[in-house]
Amino acid sequence: MKHTYILFSSITLLWVSLVSCSSTPSFIHPKVPMGQLEDIRSIANPLPRTYTVIADGKTLYEGKGICARCHGLYGDGKGTAAKNFHMLPRNFKNHHFWTKRKEGELFWIVKNGSPGTGMLEFQSLLTDQEIWKILRYTETFPSRSYPSDHITPTPQPELINPLQGAY
Repeated sequence: MKHTYILFSSITLLWVSLVSCSSTPSFIHPKVPMGQLEDIRSIANPLPRTYTVIADGKTLYEGKGICARCHGLYGDGKGTAAKNFHMLPRNFKNHHFWTKRKEGELFWIVKNGSPGTGMLEFQSLLTDQEIWKILRYTETFPSRSYPSDHITPTPQPELINPLQGAY
């Protein structure tokens, strides 16, 4: 009995040590294959942060892209289909998330899906430009108050910085 207790305690201590040494939560670990990660992270969204691009992204997010069904109209991961997954969809309102992912990674995930989650691949449904527009729209979620009754981007001729005043 004493040996079993010592073994169990040792395994528990080892597990706690390994978990506490991890500097990044597991949900932020890269989804892109390691052999492609450096190249994918270097890709930037080619579309500007303009009203037109963001408005197009909103239309795609809520319509053709079916993003809102899982991620919710407010980007909080609480869409109508979210209850069907063992892991909640990404909450785009989380500021920490936006500091850990590069634009190229997000593009790759939308295009290719994310194994082990409910995120399917959308390369057969959306063009590359449509994916980039959706990503420009999702960037605006952390900067809006929550919950938001209207998510229509305000028209502005200059470029929009979604994280301005976020901290």
